[in-house]
Amino acid sequence: MRQHTVVTVVAGAATGSALLAGGGWVAYQGVQPGGHAEALYAYDVTDPRKVAQDAEAIFTGTVVADTGPREVDMIPSTTWKVRVRHVIRGDLSGEVEVFQDEGPDWGRYHVGDSYVFATNPAADRANGHAQLYGGPHRPVDAEQLATWESAAAAVALRP
Repeated sequence: MRQHTVVTVVAGAATGSALLAGGGWVAYQGVQPGGHAEALYAYDVTDPRKVAQDAEAIFTGTVVADTGPREVDMIPSTTWKVRVRHVIRGDLSGEVEVFQDEGPDWGRYHVGDSYVFATNPAADRANGHAQLYGGPHRPVDAEQLATWESAAAAVALRP
């Protein structure tokens, strides 16, 4: 009886180890050069109230340059140089680089237009700031600004 229990435990441990190793290998292959990386989201990225909970900085800014595609933190992204205009949350100022993964077709930002940005810094801060909002890219208006200010204030009031 005791020998049967030991064999069962060893077999279970071996199976678990094999599953972890296999999963790790699949993940490793996904981040190799030329591999496929994918961003997963745990909330609705089109809802300012949800996005504001995770954003370190929320601001309006004018796009001054489309700096094109590049990999940021191993994720294919599109980048823009943005001049910060009005800060709702955070302490950004001047010009910052903003990037967004090339996942869904969220559209493009256009040079000369102003938008709301809800961002977090990249893992390597030298890479700029990740745009968290995944809704349509449309120039900022009074209604959008009020929505984002309200969302940021609601998060700030939480205990």
